[in-house]
Amino acid sequence: MDNNTTVCYFDLGIWDGCQADWMVNKIFPDLGITNYRVYGFEANKENCEYVENRFKDDNRFSIYHNAIANENKTGPLYHGYNSRGRRYCSDSIFKDKTNVRPGEFELVEYIRFSDWLKQNISDLKLSFNILKFNIEGAEGYLIQDLVEAGMVSDFDIYCGAGSDMPKIKSLRSDYAKHQKLLSEHNIKIHWFAGGSKTTPKKTIENMKQLIYKKMARKEI
Repeated sequence: MDNNTTVCYFDLGIWDGCQADWMVNKIFPDLGITNYRVYGFEANKENCEYVENRFKDDNRFSIYHNAIANENKTGPLYHGYNSRGRRYCSDSIFKDKTNVRPGEFELVEYIRFSDWLKQNISDLKLSFNILKFNIEGAEGYLIQDLVEAGMVSDFDIYCGAGSDMPKIKSLRSDYAKHQKLLSEHNIKIHWFAGGSKTTPKKTIENMKQLIYKKMARKEI
């Protein structure tokens, strides 16, 4: 690998930083990547503070307390629950998501991701960019935003846990349009999350191989 090329890993909905940890402490070292930057975004304040402390010794890591949305404003983040109680990884900006309580929320700054990129990342087109997102329904806003901004091709890898739009009543009619938009712009979402779909070891290995192949194709 050419260590002169910066690898940027954007983790939208970073939660506890698990996938970021896989990336910086397992995948990047195995690939010999030392010239990297991590940009984590987390809407829940407690989660954000936890991740900030977890990676405080890595000066290549930045964490932002923001929710991804379709406009820049202050808005509610509705708290998620399951049968065992509070579920911090399920918080959403959509109050009709199946596992949130509309009456329980915190306020957070919403951002359009393309606006943030334009204001903060000057060398995006020169970097190898990985975009991971698990943002509880806001992925529809994210992809539409990147398409409208002409920034889809600026990302070499899209990854995460799939879409939560079907869990949100107000978005179910838009889900087919979202899928069509992904197809039209050749966006494939590679699995990079926890859960039971595959083991962490396999997920890490798959991502490592994907990065290696994509960088080789770009002759990086």
